[in-house]
Amino acid sequence: MAQVRLKQFAQDGATADQVITWNGSTWVAQDQQGDGPDFEQETLASEAISGTDTALSATLSSAPVSDASVVLRLNGVTQTQGAGADYSVSGQTITWLAGTGTAVDMDTSDELVVTYASAP
Repeated sequence: MAQVRLKQFAQDGATADQVITWNGSTWVAQDQQGDGPDFEQETLASEAISGTDTALSATLSSAPVSDASVVLRLNGVTQTQGAGADYSVSGQTITWLAGTGTAVDMDTSDELVVTYASAP
């Protein structure tokens, strides 16, 4: 886990009325707007998937603020997101990559839990 020093943020130009967010490659100071993103956690219906890339029929109930904010767990194990990995995200749709990626086959008895940040 990365440690962050508040003094460093002040030196990097953040003010008292700003929040610091991670954009995937660096910390960015932004004006605080509203209460910030909502954090969602949903249990999606798992499906019988074997050896093929499959868009899950259960979609996210809200649009994530970014694909990077989506974390997917299969039976409690965090999966890797991205091309050639376990799953990909496009809007509110998750595609399980059992054909071109490293995702294991899925059965209807598996538990699929997703957490993500959505716009308030």
